[in-house]
Amino acid sequence: MLEPRSILAAEQILHEDPARGRVERLTYLLISDMSEASKWVQDYVSANQETRLIAAFSTDNLLQHAGDSWFVRNELAKQFFGRDLFDFRLPLEHDIYFFGRDAEVLTYRDAIRRGENRGLFGLRKTGNTSLLFKVERVVKAENIADVVYVDCKSPSIRTIRWYELIAYLTNRISQPDSSVSATHTSAASIADHFNQAVRQATMATRLVLIFDELEYISPLAQLDPHWRDDFVPFWQTIWSCQSRFRGLSAILAGVNPTVTEESVYGGVQNPLFGIVSPQFLKGLEPDDTKRMLRTLGKRMGLTFAQDSIEYLQSRYGGHALLTRIACSYLNASLMRTSTKKPTTITRSMLTSDEVVRQGHRVTFS
Repeated sequence: MLEPRSILAAEQILHEDPARGRVERLTYLLISDMSEASKWVQDYVSANQETRLIAAFSTDNLLQHAGDSWFVRNELAKQFFGRDLFDFRLPLEHDIYFFGRDAEVLTYRDAIRRGENRGLFGLRKTGNTSLLFKVERVVKAENIADVVYVDCKSPSIRTIRWYELIAYLTNRISQPDSSVSATHTSAASIADHFNQAVRQATMATRLVLIFDELEYISPLAQLDPHWRDDFVPFWQTIWSCQSRFRGLSAILAGVNPTVTEESVYGGVQNPLFGIVSPQFLKGLEPDDTKRMLRTLGKRMGLTFAQDSIEYLQSRYGGHALLTRIACSYLNASLMRTSTKKPTTITRSMLTSDEVVRQGHRVTFS
């Protein structure tokens, strides 16, 4: 009987030596005594989109078709080619479908090692959050620092006052056996508890605070105007703490770098002015786009010709999400017309339905 722990066990094997770095990254075969193994895997993948490509076979089916030299190949085509690997709309939380950004990841990793603050800014849906998740994975895997990730657009974060957010950070930073706590106390005491928590945490390792969607807790906030007043004391608290404990650093991510560039807010010096080095996220490099298209396309029975890759890079400027959505739309069109796979994707195929594709309504979660 297959269970979710079966997939977790396979993932564990692939992440450990000797398999790690030596075996196929995206696909594997699973053989089970369960009669409907492929149906179970299909349901599991539907609920866990970032799962690798798994071709599942039941033992009985394999034995029954032992004399059929095409059985396995036909099953692989049916199970692999039917899945749309381009259809990812949410930030990527795992490395399996993450492509490119190597230079950016190293930049932020090294900044954390040196205890430096960094900013990451770019248009929405350009991959900021996926990159932050990647940096977090790398930093944790290399034991460089403990990471506290804060999604500032969450109502549980943006609706609270600055001292409540400091208390939240204190409790996230504190170890389970720590005596440091920051609940039901004054703003001044909360700040002191925060300093104590950071001091304890940075005695063992570095600590990085990642604030994603920073605009929601800044003077630019539209939904929660109290941050126009709370922004300065919040960052004064963190900046003061960082001056004392150099193992603390921060990554600030969002759309607008104004919050780090304005020298004064409300007649008071902006605590972020001059202490955050901003970086703007650009599209994927052509080689990274090519690798993404050919790696994912191959598993779906789609071979991207060079002219189609050049078209997609030029049309979408290396924007990973828009490129994937365009390919997902094309794949859906091929499925509707029952186009036999594997097939080669050419520039003419992409340009022929460009107007319809561009008019296709896209929704994001």
